[in-house]
Amino acid sequence: MTDDEEICSISLRDAAAVAMDIRSMPPDGIVALGPIHPAALAHWPNRTTNETVLTAERYSHIVESHPDRTSIPRFEERIVETVRMPELAYRDQQSPNVVNLLIAIDVKYDLFVSIVLSSDNERANSVLSARKQPARLRHRDRLKGLVVWRNEE
Repeated sequence: MTDDEEICSISLRDAAAVAMDIRSMPPDGIVALGPIHPAALAHWPNRTTNETVLTAERYSHIVESHPDRTSIPRFEERIVETVRMPELAYRDQQSPNVVNLLIAIDVKYDLFVSIVLSSDNERANSVLSARKQPARLRHRDRLKGLVVWRNEE
């Protein structure tokens, strides 16, 4: 069994249960989302963990700054799914320690999740933001050479 298969086979809390924790998170809360697929992070060899969290402060940002999230069924659950098994991973043009992950919502839109990668052993990776974006942007970013991994599973 490869490291990727081993990490992906680890028993994780159901995404729906994690989504409930996100929605009921206290103002100073942190919810563990699970690991980012290790192959999606191969471009960042200096990362210290694949584990990812969402803080109440960043969730508030998402809720307040991205009202179009309400048009995405199971939004919080989809964030968890995007972190654990993205379709694409992108480099961020401005921040070398940020990975952008996405999954298709439908033919017109994707869910785009930005994550700052931890550079020390004391913190997990942390979601910066999550938003709905037009699917055409994935093609633009691919042409710019920003895509570093595509899920072929």
